[in-house]
Amino acid sequence: MSGGTDSTVAAYLLKTQGYEVIGVTLYLYDNVNSPRSCCTLDAINRARMMSIQLGIRHYTVDLREVFQDTIIRFFVEGYGRGLTPNPCVLCNRIIKFEHLIEFADKVGAQWVATGHYARIVNGRIVRPKDRRKDQTYFLALVKKDHLSRILFPLGDMEKYEVQALAKAKNLIPPNLLESQDICFVDDGDYRKFLDRVLPKKPGRILDLEGRVLGTHPGTHYFTLGQRKGLGIPAGKPLYVVKIDAKSGDLVVGPKEALMKKRIRVGALNLHEELRVGDRVEVMIRYMAKPAPATVLDLQESECAVEFDEPQWSPTPGQLAAFYRGDTLVGGGFILPEPS
Repeated sequence: MSGGTDSTVAAYLLKTQGYEVIGVTLYLYDNVNSPRSCCTLDAINRARMMSIQLGIRHYTVDLREVFQDTIIRFFVEGYGRGLTPNPCVLCNRIIKFEHLIEFADKVGAQWVATGHYARIVNGRIVRPKDRRKDQTYFLALVKKDHLSRILFPLGDMEKYEVQALAKAKNLIPPNLLESQDICFVDDGDYRKFLDRVLPKKPGRILDLEGRVLGTHPGTHYFTLGQRKGLGIPAGKPLYVVKIDAKSGDLVVGPKEALMKKRIRVGALNLHEELRVGDRVEVMIRYMAKPAPATVLDLQESECAVEFDEPQWSPTPGQLAAFYRGDTLVGGGFILPEPS
C-alpha cells in the first residue's frame, strides 16, 4: 500500500471478496521533500491510517539500502553513461514484486496485490479496462515466475469508478496528491538530483558533420530528442541525436535524423515465447502508440526488431515493451547504436 487511493481501494476490494488482507508499505527513501512521493514516511503514515480504517494489519518493510544500491544506482549510472534510464520498470521487477513476494513468503501469504491498472489473464499480463490508465508497460520486466502470485484488483475498473468507490466508502487518504514519476526526485527535477551525485563535465555541441556549434554544461542535462536548452543559434530546429558521455559531446541535427527503423533491446525479459520472424507491437515509451514490428534476431538476453514504419527517437535506456494484441509479451532496455 502506497498510501494512495488506488492501493487502498485494491485492498478494500480484496477484503470484500473474502481474502484475508494485510497492508504492506515499502520504505524506500527518506531524503525527498515532495508530497507526491509514494515511498516516504508520510506515505507510510497514510497507508497505516487507511489500513486501520479498513480493519487490516499493516506492515512496513525497510528496503532503503536495497533501493539505493539497485534503483538509484541504476538511475545515476545510466545518466552517467549517456542513457535515459527508466527506474520505475526496474523498481517494479526488483522492489515491488521480487521483495514483496519474499515478504509474502515470510508471513505465509499466497498472493501479492497492487493498485496497478493491469490484469492477469491465463497467467499473463493483459491491458486493463481503462486504457487511459494502462500501466502494463511498466510491468514488462516482472519475472514470469512471479505472475502466478500477483493480483491486480483494479484491472476491470475505470479510474472514475475507483474514485467514486473511494468517495462512497470514505477511503480517500488525507493530504493526497497524485504520485510523481520518479519518487526519489524532488518535484520531478531529476537534473538537480543528478547535479548532486554526478561530476560536472562540460562538453561540445556538434552538428552531424562534426562542426562545433557551442558548448553544454554536462550530458546528464540532455536526452535524445531534446530540443530545448541547447542554447545555440540555428536557422532551423535542432534536436539531440546522439549523446557521447565518454567524450562529453552532444550531436544535434534535424528531427528526421531521429527516425529509426530498427532497434536492439537488451536485458530481455519474456513472459511468452518469442522467435525470429514473430510479429509484435512495440511501445518504445509510456503511452506511445504500439508500433508493428518484426523480430529480426534473438539471443538469450537480447534481440533486434524492425518496425514497419520508422519510429521517432527510440531512446537508449528506455524500456521497449512487446505486445501481442492486448497481451504483454515482455520487454527490455533499448540499447545504444554502435559507434
